[in-house]
Amino acid sequence: MAISTGFADGWTPDERTPPVAGLCHAVVTNVMENGDGKSSDMIIEFEVVAHSVPMQEGTIHREYCPKKMKMMWLIHRLAVAIGLITVEQQKEHQKNGTAPEYDFESCIGRHVMIGLQDEEYEGKVRVKAAGRYYHPDNSRCVKWPKNISMLTAAGHDVKSQETAKSSAPALPDDAFNGVV
Repeated sequence: MAISTGFADGWTPDERTPPVAGLCHAVVTNVMENGDGKSSDMIIEFEVVAHSVPMQEGTIHREYCPKKMKMMWLIHRLAVAIGLITVEQQKEHQKNGTAPEYDFESCIGRHVMIGLQDEEYEGKVRVKAAGRYYHPDNSRCVKWPKNISMLTAAGHDVKSQETAKSSAPALPDDAFNGVV
């Protein structure tokens, strides 16, 4: 037996389903360093490969990174999280009065840990990272859900929850509903 369906106002088949708030392991899938024509902000898209909320794998998270000087910290933090530069190298640039250059378009396929949260703006709630980007080897992410086989294949030093010491606050054992 067939069912009759309809289309909600404003929905299109091209519409993407973003992930919900939570802790995730993602892979960079697309970068538009000069925006998309509507915005000059750098736009970076991530595919979620592990998430603290079940059934989020495969969703696409899009982050807009303003290139204004007062928001440049966001781009610097993202550059460290995806392995373009280290914090020590950034400090060296600051000390020497030089500005690092980043080629984000070369980062497609790289892994990153993202803490997503709901953010309200002008009455709309959107899921944003708000600068919560971390390198997969960062000790804060030890208890975060991750796709261990993908990280190992990419050459990351994946620490288990049992053996690693985390500087992040302890989370309850069932915080990720079995997702590791």
